[in-house]
Amino acid sequence: MCGRRTSGRRRTAFHPMRARLLALLGSLALAGGLGVWQTLGVEPGSAQMARLERITAGRNVFDDDALLLRRHAALKDTLGEVAARLILLRHPLLLTHDLEETIRPKLRTLHELLPGINISRTLVRAPSLLNLNPEATLAPRLETLKQLLGTRAAAIKAISRTPTLLNLRDIDARYARLQVNT
Repeated sequence: MCGRRTSGRRRTAFHPMRARLLALLGSLALAGGLGVWQTLGVEPGSAQMARLERITAGRNVFDDDALLLRRHAALKDTLGEVAARLILLRHPLLLTHDLEETIRPKLRTLHELLPGINISRTLVRAPSLLNLNPEATLAPRLETLKQLLGTRAAAIKAISRTPTLLNLRDIDARYARLQVNT
């Protein structure tokens, strides 16, 4: 039945046996990485699941559901449930990081560098900031913004509005080009 033409269109459903197997594994949360994705509300067989499978392919850490669920729980405790869910769906490779060794120190440094900013909200908008080294990368970029905008408060306000500014390597060169074009 799978693959037959129905009303002029080819069916795109899973093979029936594969669909049953995925349902069984999903309900038992035994598939590699499937348990954490179901916890985050991703449906097996969905386009979102296919994207996550593509991103995480070949990484052994995604075969250990217990580890992934622990890391998700720790991130949820640190940032809140909604923020942790959105961050992990946008940047699933964060689950490859050890929360105690890498993520928590980065979060502490972000709180110190950006006082008064809701870090959870900032990371939902720019989860890739957790891949950057706060001392070696984020602090100098914040300093560059401070020099360009005049005060630290102005730089922090700009980051709160557009956190992806901290992802830019050449902030000063881009700012100079903007000045020339205006």
